[in-house]
This record gives sequence, C-alpha cells and structure tokens, in this order.
Amino acid sequence: MTDAEIITCLQKGERPTYGMHGRNIEVMNLMASMEKAGLIRTADASLSQETRRSAVWIADERRNESPEAILASLTRST
Repeated sequence: MTDAEIITCLQKGERPTYGMHGRNIEVMNLMASMEKAGLIRTADASLSQETRRSAVWIADERRNESPEAILASLTRST
C-alpha cells in the first residue's frame, strides 16, 4: 500500500494493522507522524512476539481532506 492508500483506508474508518513487512520503517514513521499531528490513535495489536500496531482515524474535521494534502501537511510539520 502507498501512503495515500493507507490514509484513505483510515479516513474510511478501516482499522489497519501494521508492523513487519517490506515498508516497515516508512509505515511506522508515517503512522508516528499522523499520531503526533492528532490524525490517528494507535494501539498495540501484537498477538505474540511480533510487533504490530493498529490505527484508527480520529480527526473527523480532516476525514474528507485529500491524502496528498494530509501528506503535505505532515511534511511541513517535520
């Protein structure tokens, strides 16, 4: 999934989990940036020793904002 697809998924109310996969560092950084910006809330979703987190969108006022605008705002805030 691209960053824009992840944001769209979250905005639609889906609760993705993320952790160990090919883009692990990039996705972890994206989620950390969105949590710091107040867009999502994350929680531990580990089933065993694997590190996994789940995320839920909490910024209702930005739910319909384009993923590209969200990504741009995250880039400006770092």
